Amino acid sequence: MPADGFRNGSAQTNGGNGSNGAAAPLRTRPFLTDRPGGGSIQYCTFEVVDLLVGIDVRNVQEVIRHQVMAPVPLAPPGVCGLINLRGQIVTALDLRTRLGLPPRPPGVRAMNAVVRHRDEVVSLMVDRTRDVVTPPEEQFEPVPQTVSAGLRSMCMGTYKLDGRLLLVLNVDAILRLPTEATPFKYPDWVAGLDVEEVLRHDGN
Repeated sequence: MPADGFRNGSAQTNGGNGSNGAAAPLRTRPFLTDRPGGGSIQYCTFEVVDLLVGIDVRNVQEVIRHQVMAPVPLAPPGVCGLINLRGQIVTALDLRTRLGLPPRPPGVRAMNAVVRHRDEVVSLMVDRTRDVVTPPEEQFEPVPQTVSAGLRSMCMGTYKLDGRLLLVLNVDAILRLPTEATPFKYPDWVAGLDVEEVLRHDGN
């Protein structure tokens, strides 16, 4: 079941963990490396270690709790495995690894932010879900130079929210794994994998 009210491009509160109201319908668009345009944008926000990160709500299909995962042999760093999302095989990428952060301690379960981008569906593993926010567009700023170069390369920019820095993730960069010149597509990594075995592990 979806967690914290995120599902199919909409965001609602559950127990005060979000903002009321429906977001724009789910649709894909290229993530740019400069300032996003077209007025204020809603972001689903998440915590990864001590970072607050945001993804355009139009690209977040849903957020689900920990799922049983099938490993992918010889997958690049950051690819945690495959999950069965109601019959659809979805690759899970660990945002800790992609952002250059310490690994998740043993026994600590991640949540899955299921993102639809460029006709691909990928799960980004996060530590905690936070609010849906709509920061004023004029407050959008470049990523500070004090942030590591590796982390800056994964972000589009920042907003300052109540004393915290919100890092807006560049999903194109997140999905572009070190061994590839083009954004990640899970079929490249599951060739020869027993897909039927993956489908038997349905965490829902």
